[in-house]
Amino acid sequence: MGKPTYEQATNFGAELAKTRAGIAELKEKIEYLENAPLPLGEAKQAADALIKDLSGRGGLNNRMSAFFLPNRHGDHVKDTFRQQGETWDGLGKCFVDGGPLLVALFPDLVKARLYSLLEAQAETLECGPPSADRKTQRAALEKRLFECEIQEERLIEEAEAAGVEIYRRADVNPAAVIGIF
Repeated sequence: MGKPTYEQATNFGAELAKTRAGIAELKEKIEYLENAPLPLGEAKQAADALIKDLSGRGGLNNRMSAFFLPNRHGDHVKDTFRQQGETWDGLGKCFVDGGPLLVALFPDLVKARLYSLLEAQAETLECGPPSADRKTQRAALEKRLFECEIQEERLIEEAEAAGVEIYRRADVNPAAVIGIF
């Protein structure tokens, strides 16, 4: 076949640009779905789980026994609530974790404050769909993406048959290129 006309090359290029724009949009939607903030209800469930974990972690009742031990230097009480971690104050690689104690003493207050902070944060976010729906939505988006990549490959093959050279994207799904549908 002879050299393609300008019009042929332009038509293939325009159609391919439209298809690739659709591919880019679908990839953005998939990425958003993976990284979108959870809905407020799920964030509150995570807060509830944290409160439950902190109040029960390490046996708070067992930690309370430190207050009854003979006190030579007072360190045994601090050691009871010490956790491994990094500090910025130069005191070493540990810090005193009063979270379990605060949660045990004031669970409703801690929960109310966490909920208030979460609600304020949620107002600044565009939350995604619930976790339970994300897998299904991702599968549907990936199916549409693959269909677009198949269409892209068909356009490239038609263009090649007409003598128009078009490069494939580096991140194309190989199954679309080799025709595994």
